[in-house]
Amino acid sequence: MKIKRLSDDIIMKIAAGEVITGTYAVVKELVENSIDSDSNDIKISIKDGGKTYIKVEDNGFGMNEENILAAVQPHTTSKLNQLNDLYALNTYGFRGEALSSICQVSRMTIISKEEDEKLGTKIDFIAGKKVNIEKVPIKNNSGTIIEVYDLFFNVPARRKFLKSSSAESRNVTEIVEKFIASSNISYSYYRNDKMIYNVQKDMKLENKLNIIYPEWKKDGFISVNRDDGWIKVKGMISNPKYTRNNRTGQNFFVNNRYIKSGAIFTVFEAGYAHMLEKGRHPYGFLFVEISPDEVDVNVHPQKLEVKFSDNTSVMNIIKGAIRDSLNEQTKFEINFVEKSFNNQNEINNYYIKEEKSPNEKIEKSYNKEYILNENIPNKKNIEYVEENNDNSFEYKKKIDNYNNKINYDIKKEKLYNFDKLSENKNYEIKNENNINYNIRIIGISNQRYIIAESLEKLFLIDFHAAHERVIFEKLKEQFINEGRINKKMILIPEIIQFDNITYEIIKENIVYFDKMGIGLEILEENKIKINSTPGNMKVKDINSLILDMANLIRLKGIDSIDNIYDDTIATMSCRAAVKTGDDFLGADKLLEDIKKYNLLTCPHGRPITMEINFSKIDSYFKRT
Repeated sequence: MKIKRLSDDIIMKIAAGEVITGTYAVVKELVENSIDSDSNDIKISIKDGGKTYIKVEDNGFGMNEENILAAVQPHTTSKLNQLNDLYALNTYGFRGEALSSICQVSRMTIISKEEDEKLGTKIDFIAGKKVNIEKVPIKNNSGTIIEVYDLFFNVPARRKFLKSSSAESRNVTEIVEKFIASSNISYSYYRNDKMIYNVQKDMKLENKLNIIYPEWKKDGFISVNRDDGWIKVKGMISNPKYTRNNRTGQNFFVNNRYIKSGAIFTVFEAGYAHMLEKGRHPYGFLFVEISPDEVDVNVHPQKLEVKFSDNTSVMNIIKGAIRDSLNEQTKFEINFVEKSFNNQNEINNYYIKEEKSPNEKIEKSYNKEYILNENIPNKKNIEYVEENNDNSFEYKKKIDNYNNKINYDIKKEKLYNFDKLSENKNYEIKNENNINYNIRIIGISNQRYIIAESLEKLFLIDFHAAHERVIFEKLKEQFINEGRINKKMILIPEIIQFDNITYEIIKENIVYFDKMGIGLEILEENKIKINSTPGNMKVKDINSLILDMANLIRLKGIDSIDNIYDDTIATMSCRAAVKTGDDFLGADKLLEDIKKYNLLTCPHGRPITMEINFSKIDSYFKRT
């Protein structure tokens, strides 16, 4: 076999495929060039997801005719003079690949003007070849306009791998959002002639983030600002109560360059430690500033990955910055307050309230109420009230001697009536070895586990996992039989504003949501009216449920919509299932359903039941 050199044409098209992986990559490269040219006002327009048209216009220092012709040649740059310059970069572009690659696989027009020129220069290219050149007026004193038509028109095999127009459009929107957040520049962004963003320079980061993620409210913003001299970490992260079911809300920048780093994703969430609910991911826009000679940005064709000279130290500093900010700004304190009572009856009828922390799951307290008054008699004056409808008791203190003013700590405790839960019923539970056990409920532990027993074993049953799986089986059964999930109308429809990308996903997949039992009406300004929710299940947070469902489509792709119904039903089940701290009702019915559906795991594969042989327990206590 003879070895031969590839033609320049093939080499350029291969290089273009490495750099230009989608329409968003074209927008990214062109906007980076605009930023490098000292622009402070950038306009971006796309049509058909960018597949037929992309335009980026700036007011930077511009180019003359000679520089335009040089810029579209491979490996031409104004950023590097020698190899060592790679390790002291303060610009986005440097290798001279992007403009050349785009030019090779499209029809492209460049109009540009330097400040001291009377007219600008317009040059048209087709597949890298110059076809027209002329002098034209340009409205700015200086600047550049680049228009890209019919991306990959001359590489049909590559063009067919472009995603649908809506998917490409969302990817472009995402990259534009990252530029908006990371640079102090005015941006206008149009999609199919419709304005999506118009953001002015000098806007505060939290205001930008509120535009990009409307569901991430300002009460959920936690600022990060750490300066270790050689490295700075700053930005905005979310309170643990604001999360998504994926990491699409997490954005990281090194020296203002957007990067994708699995290591930073990991340490970012490690900074939250135990504050996050399983399967939930916080929002974050995090900026790392570091000396250019401490980081290598030349490790990826699209410059999306970086390598730090001291990776361990950088990751530890990022994690520490996250943890310190959370500890400082999400503290939970119990404050003693003063309350005046006029008589004994007011005290006896005063119901104890519950104080919730920003992260209810971690910091929720279940201590008893303490009346801080030296005249209060001993505990024999505690009087339990009547049993509540949810099989729990509330208690209050009966006080014979009191002053007008009593200091108290606001708390609440519920005591579960375990006899009421079990009602002496027996249930059959099948374990992983397909052995049936007749069991009875004897209690609930830590507000999350059912405790049950048989003659041979002790059982711990995860109420949430079991409840989630039961809901999943019932919804799936209904979907298979009827082709949809039943709806229940909302008396007063709810209107919710979503971020731009989520709104577009919902708009394009309204039938999908309807099949899942959610009736929606599309409004203007990224707003959705919710008219109905899934029947036969309790929806606690319809906003979060719709967002999670939209993110499933976003990650798995619209073209495979029929393949994500199971995942959607699993998400709905998880949202509807009881959580730690919720009131546990119907434990007996839950065990009947576990038996009916022969369940061993939740929809995500977590086990439902843990078994401990009494023989092992007896052995531990040396009873054998």
